[in-house]
Amino acid sequence: MFWSLAVAAAASTVDFADFAAGNRGTAIGFQHGLVAATAGGSIIVYAPNATLPGACASAGARACRAEMSIIFFGPVTNLRFSLDPKIPAKAVALTLFDGTRIVAQGTVGGGTVALPVSGTSGQVTRAQLDFSGIPATMPRAGGSLRSITYDTSAPPLPGFAPIVPAPGTPPPAVPPIQTEFLDFSKALGIRNGARTIRLPGATVSLTAGDGIFVYRGDEFMPAPGGFCALDEGFNCLGNALVVFDQLIKDLSFETYFFRRGDQALVRLFSGDLLLTERTITSAGLVSFFGFAGISHIQLIDQSSLATRGFAYGNFRYSLYDPYPPVPPVPLPAPALGLIAGLAMLAGMGFRRPQRRPQR
Repeated sequence: MFWSLAVAAAASTVDFADFAAGNRGTAIGFQHGLVAATAGGSIIVYAPNATLPGACASAGARACRAEMSIIFFGPVTNLRFSLDPKIPAKAVALTLFDGTRIVAQGTVGGGTVALPVSGTSGQVTRAQLDFSGIPATMPRAGGSLRSITYDTSAPPLPGFAPIVPAPGTPPPAVPPIQTEFLDFSKALGIRNGARTIRLPGATVSLTAGDGIFVYRGDEFMPAPGGFCALDEGFNCLGNALVVFDQLIKDLSFETYFFRRGDQALVRLFSGDLLLTERTITSAGLVSFFGFAGISHIQLIDQSSLATRGFAYGNFRYSLYDPYPPVPPVPLPAPALGLIAGLAMLAGMGFRRPQRRPQR
């Protein structure tokens, strides 16, 4: 017999006024997750005294009018956002997910906002904010995210250390079992040339180039398909960001269409932490077995101008839970004996004997 200790939910706040001004990247991490630019471009943090303070998603000419995703490393509840108060009503499209299921969807304006979450758990693992609805007639560029507040469930989500194999560790003799894959046949309705595509399990965004060409596994590339980051010459010489909906481990993928001179840099991240980077100079399998806690990867083309670059596909991995359930705490031996004794007495129907009155 065991008992477990109930732990109250813990509130957490991410205030972008605490971040270094000028912090910029395709993804910016915080203790329990990351904020990622999911339509190309980057996330930029502006100082509290700037014209537009907070975290801003920019892509090309859409200064602070692009799309961002907030991806948590574990489920959270009571999620609330503080947006630039000057954002007009219903100008930002907000979608909340629990895994791949949409649990809330609507349009919001500036100030502190929250959407009611459907389902009994009320939990959220990812939020998507699209600032493209902010009118271009506003006297300044777009809008920003000031802060995020949420509750973590029991046990509270701590900061965690991702798993990185020691340098020189040989690859496993038997590859690990990979339970998930990115199915590019599910990118239906996505036109080739889009700057971002959504798949079950991940978002692929263009960070440099002209568009994304999707291979759905029925031509040029076997199932489950893949993509190429196009440049203006319709070559695979662009750069891309793949952001997973949850933390993953044991990632692998394949490169295709190699020509002499093709080269790409693959960078593996867990939030803001760079786990490893590797230069690819040939077609074939690229594996990161043993790495756990991966949140996103960057694919940066370094090919010579005379080549056509790589395409990427057959992404396979497993989900990684950095917060496994806390094992129940066993009772000490004396307490176990006491409980067993009480149970035995209850089973015997224990009662005090009745005394007869004396005559």
